[in-house]
Amino acid sequence: MMSRLTTIFLSLLSRILIWWPRQKQQHIFEIIWPVFRFFRKSEIKRVKKHLHRANFVPKPQAKQVYGDLFYNAWDSLRYLHKPSALPVIMRQAELLSNELAQQRPVVAISIHSGAFEILHRALTNFGVPVHLVQAMNFPAGMNQWLQKMRFHPLIQPHSPAQSPQILRKLFEKPQILALMVDQARDVRGNEVNLLGNPSYLWLRLALKAQEMGASLVLFRTFRQNGQHIISFEKVFNNPQNTQDLVSEITASVKQWIVENPTQWTWNYPRLWNLM
Repeated sequence: MMSRLTTIFLSLLSRILIWWPRQKQQHIFEIIWPVFRFFRKSEIKRVKKHLHRANFVPKPQAKQVYGDLFYNAWDSLRYLHKPSALPVIMRQAELLSNELAQQRPVVAISIHSGAFEILHRALTNFGVPVHLVQAMNFPAGMNQWLQKMRFHPLIQPHSPAQSPQILRKLFEKPQILALMVDQARDVRGNEVNLLGNPSYLWLRLALKAQEMGASLVLFRTFRQNGQHIISFEKVFNNPQNTQDLVSEITASVKQWIVENPTQWTWNYPRLWNLM
């Protein structure tokens, strides 16, 4: 009963928010920030620690990080409700479409930066099934609401435990496997050095798919001058040494974070915490 009430509340709230004037967003953030800061002290302390370890000059402030997370999440909400309500610029989409045209399955790799909820919905523009690996670690009511919000007939959600089944489906015909490789729970990652600190990127499923013949396409989204850009950046479609490939992907992820440091989700608990 409680989970259903939560789902109904979030559905109503989201419908109100998508019609809220954009120019009022900053006012709302300035109101809720002191409240959030009071109740999430430990999380904000962790974010400050992460920012310090990354050694940026100048160093972004925690408030800037949460502000961008707030604005990007709000725009994601608008896009999931009605894609036409949030114009998105797609750059170099042919990098992915060319691989599908050559009958190659594609693993689309990105990170939790920018309005990242728009990434996988945008992949449906290529007209093939999109297998989305996601871990739903929220309360039941929020999980149900997110599933409803993210629904699209071409998007097929999977848990990380379903990896063998996902790979079989991926190679039945050219399809897309969508992975966010900077966050995961309860699975083994690839140890890398990210921004000068030991960390994990979760690339094992992507590497296995490439070993079987899939292409890897790196893509990202970021907000720039009030616009949201989805940029397809690199393609790996030939066999390559595993460590070299991990190093190249890590270098791209580092570049994305450095270019838009406040748009990455620094509040992830396992960041730079090798288990």
